[in-house]
This record gives sequence, structure tokens and C-alpha cells, in this order.
Amino acid sequence: IGDHPTKAGAVRLLAVWLVSFNVVWSFTAQSAAHRFHPDKASDAAPSEASCVTRDDYAALAALPHATVLAVSNLGAPILRYTPQRVLAGPYHRNVEGDLATLNAFIGTDAEARDIVRRYGVTIVASCPGNAETIALSRKAPDGLAAHLARGDVPAWLVPVPSTADQPLKLFRVVR
Repeated sequence: IGDHPTKAGAVRLLAVWLVSFNVVWSFTAQSAAHRFHPDKASDAAPSEASCVTRDDYAALAALPHATVLAVSNLGAPILRYTPQRVLAGPYHRNVEGDLATLNAFIGTDAEARDIVRRYGVTIVASCPGNAETIALSRKAPDGLAAHLARGDVPAWLVPVPSTADQPLKLFRVVR
């Protein structure tokens, strides 16, 4: 019984450490999905209009200060590229904001409107080519994410005209 690790022990520890990275899990899941369902895996891939560049957020950055409802994986770029506040982001400690956002995007129109009012949201952002938007639209075809992705805008939202031909579509909340 020695205090010194063996080479085999060090290799096992390194393997466990590498497996703990989310990127490894993501790559493994994506590879498995493609292997077992290649047609579905490619359908879920984000399009070129998946809202990943600074330019995609220029119109949002130009708006007056707002609280934005957007799918969680757009939260970080919104915070990075604009002066806006965002309800959700890919942060594990933002449980309330993330759950409210999910419920708004997959719930009924009345539920979405209630969440928007409760959290003081003034802008709703939709990126139809984004992987999370695609997944939520499939999960809830009658939810807000699916409606906005199809161009069906509820009466309590008004499109921001300058974003009609942009990857990131913006909508003002009607009070």
C-alpha cells in the first residue's frame, strides 16, 4: 500500500477527467445520433442562419435598453454583443430564468404572455435556424418558439421591421 500513484491509475484518472468535459459528451452524443439516425441528426443541425456572429445581434444592440426573452443558448451572445438584459442563458445557476424561458417557448400563448409580463420582458428574440429553437419547435409545435419560427406572430408582439430578413428576428412586446 503505497502513496504513489501507478501509471495505470494515472491513466484511469486522466480518462475520467476527460470524460467529465461537456464537449466530450456532446461530441459522443452527436456521433451516436448521426450513426443511428443520420437523416434526423442532419435535420437538427443549425443552419447558416443560427445567430452566432456579432453582426446577427447588431439590430438588438441598437435598440434602447430591454429585457430580452430568447432561447438559453442565445443568452451569452446577447450579453456579449449587446447592452441588453436577457432572461435566460446557458448558466446552471439561473434555474428560474431558464425554466421561465422554456415555459414561455413551449407553453400556451397565455402562459408565454404571462411570463413576459411577470419578468418585464420588452423584446422577444427568435432565431429559427438555431438548434435550440428547432428542438423546442419540434417538442411543442403549438408553442411560441414554433409559432415565431413559422412566422406566426401572436397579437401581443410586433415585429421589428429591420430584422425581417435577418437570422435573429426581434419582436416588441405590446403592453
